[in-house]
Amino acid sequence: MGEPKIWKTAVYIRISKDNGEDTLENQEDIVTKYLNTLRNVQVCAIKVDDGYSGLHCNRPAFQEMLRDIEQGTIIANKAVFTGTARECRN
Repeated sequence: MGEPKIWKTAVYIRISKDNGEDTLENQEDIVTKYLNTLRNVQVCAIKVDDGYSGLHCNRPAFQEMLRDIEQGTIIANKAVFTGTARECRN
């Protein structure tokens, strides 16, 4: 049996405005707690967009994460979001 596969994971969190409990810190905590329950997961990047709507994907940290993965700056085979609304809604 070979070595277990390591899931190199990029984490993306976003919030468009402060609306109570849905904060950047809470999103990061949710993702971190979830990833800690999994085996063979290594977080290689956390990207944050504060104050950007999820209506469009043209957000600085989101685009940077995609570009870094494409260029090999971030070596990731998984991306984790707290929900699909954190990624893009269109």
